[in-house]
Amino acid sequence: MAQRARSPLPWILLGGGIWVVAGIVILVVVLSGGSNPGGGGPRDLAARAATVIGDNDADGLRELACDDGDDVLGILARGHVESARAGAVVDEDDEDVLIRLEVAYDDGSTGSPKVEIERESGNWCLDDVEYF
Repeated sequence: MAQRARSPLPWILLGGGIWVVAGIVILVVVLSGGSNPGGGGPRDLAARAATVIGDNDADGLRELACDDGDDVLGILARGHVESARAGAVVDEDDEDVLIRLEVAYDDGSTGSPKVEIERESGNWCLDDVEYF
């Protein structure tokens, strides 16, 4: 009795499936910016900062800061934040961007601090806050 030849089709499908899964994983990592919090542009960072500020998340804000984050944590020290959003770009060059945030506090007060975002080691981070 002659032995029947095995089809290579399952191996071909398995190999193709592995390549598809690897491609999807690489695409997700690239589009999400990996683990680098400042991996997007300065406007993306300002939007993330506004979300973190609106959540009153000091640790999240510190993670987006260039150094220890003390300068940018002052936004949360002024009171419990009800909402925050990234506003207009005030000034911009290749290494620094100044963006205004619109912040509303629970006590009814509002603020429009200017946040300096700078490129440090190729990544954007929150550097300083100017209050009015």
